[in-house]
Amino acid sequence: MQLFYDLFVKFGLNLSQKSIKYYIKFKWSNVMRKILLVFAIASSLSMACAEQTNLEAEKLQSECYKSDNKKAGVSCSNLGLLYYNGKGVEQNYKKAIELYSRACNLKIGAGCSNLGLMYTGGKGVEQDYQKAIELYVKACNMKIGGACHNLAVMYADGSGVKQDHKVAFELYTKACDLNEGAGCFNLANFYLYGEIVKQNSQKTSELYFKACRLGVGWGCYNLGRLYDNGDGVTQDNKKASEVYLKACNLNHAMGCNKLGVMYEKGRGFYKDYKIASELYLKACNLGESEACSSIRSFYEYGVEGIVQDKKVAKEYYRKGCDLGNKVGCDLNEKVGCDLGYKVSCDKYKNWITKNK
Repeated sequence: MQLFYDLFVKFGLNLSQKSIKYYIKFKWSNVMRKILLVFAIASSLSMACAEQTNLEAEKLQSECYKSDNKKAGVSCSNLGLLYYNGKGVEQNYKKAIELYSRACNLKIGAGCSNLGLMYTGGKGVEQDYQKAIELYVKACNMKIGGACHNLAVMYADGSGVKQDHKVAFELYTKACDLNEGAGCFNLANFYLYGEIVKQNSQKTSELYFKACRLGVGWGCYNLGRLYDNGDGVTQDNKKASEVYLKACNLNHAMGCNKLGVMYEKGRGFYKDYKIASELYLKACNLGESEACSSIRSFYEYGVEGIVQDKKVAKEYYRKGCDLGNKVGCDLNEKVGCDLGYKVSCDKYKNWITKNK
């Protein structure tokens, strides 16, 4: 759990593509529950304010301790974010905890929720799921959608509380009603797989649509898959491409890759290898190994608008390999062999022998 917390703090909402694939396949597996925790952490910090200057930080400091009203509480909460992120002030988790605590005591839900996040991740304080749950409950009761979602994840994951998918479902519902996009996304998965509730394809698509509208890349991507495959909705290449594009614009690697496939195959519109290559390149840079393999093939063999270049192809073989694509690792040696590297030829021959 600490690993996922640290990944979010460093990279934001750039989730592990491989782990998400396992999540889709195995529903409520341990991997899925860890993925849900990542969404919890991501949603909690969606309330972060814009970068503040030193002057603004000083103003918040003054307002925070000026009185004991809600306005002061909001200032404390915002100042806590600055100390947490090190914006306008030196990063200081202890100070952030102090400020979030004051904001929470002044009945500011965001302060309670962010304080809960710090107890969840053990940042500046000893990790304490029970304390985090108490704070999420308090913030959720103050209609902070992210806190309701975080609490749902704790129940789904069984962290600090007995695992209970029914309670998680209820909390995801509340989070979604409060326009927390990650809550809508996770709620959709209940309807998709028939967990707790009866499978409902229409409800699934509606919730993915709402999650997408609220800026959740996975919501856009999953909605695109429904339209792409005609799962529970009428198959529609145009709608699929539109939501894949939105997913890609939200830096969702698999969304970029799927849209690239549509342009490469000419599904829904004309073939365009140039656009496909640009989409594959973005997906590859975002960590999607399949996209690295696709753009590699463009350069290895040459396609309309892209000149054959085996050295560039080898680079993308290597990148795909580094991202865990075993075939990319093996075929990387083939390109090396084609370029005249004896060591690569020997390795490729061994691979051919093993796979006969």
